[in-house]
Amino acid sequence: MERWEIKRGQAYMEAAAGQGHFMAQNDLGGMMFRGQGTEDGQPDFAEAERWYSQSAAQGFQKSMLGMSMVRSSQGRPHEALEWLEKAAEQRADPVVPFTLGTFLMEGTLSTTHVDATRGLEWMSKAAEMGHSGAQVAMAG
Repeated sequence: MERWEIKRGQAYMEAAAGQGHFMAQNDLGGMMFRGQGTEDGQPDFAEAERWYSQSAAQGFQKSMLGMSMVRSSQGRPHEALEWLEKAAEQRADPVVPFTLGTFLMEGTLSTTHVDATRGLEWMSKAAEMGHSGAQVAMAG
């Protein structure tokens, strides 16, 4: 997309997000996280956090995942895991508890955050939700 097209679309999303539209807030968070629509084309984690947190406060799982990515990018693995767990608690997508289980068992975010017991609990929840990879992991 041309830069002016991004800015024009961003202006519409900001108007909707300012009125509390959780999906627009999430999408703006994603844009800022990727550096789309920023002056220098670089990620703006503070703005991504601002928009994601507003949407996450309304219970939107994808924004909780966005907050997890922001915290991870900021080198804050404990908070990244907390946000990932909030997203997994929504039970909206079996990929999320599977990912959380994997991260906890493998120490993906940091080796100090390995917790095999909690990881297996989340993996089991993902398996119960029908995630085939979790089902295979739990069978072995």
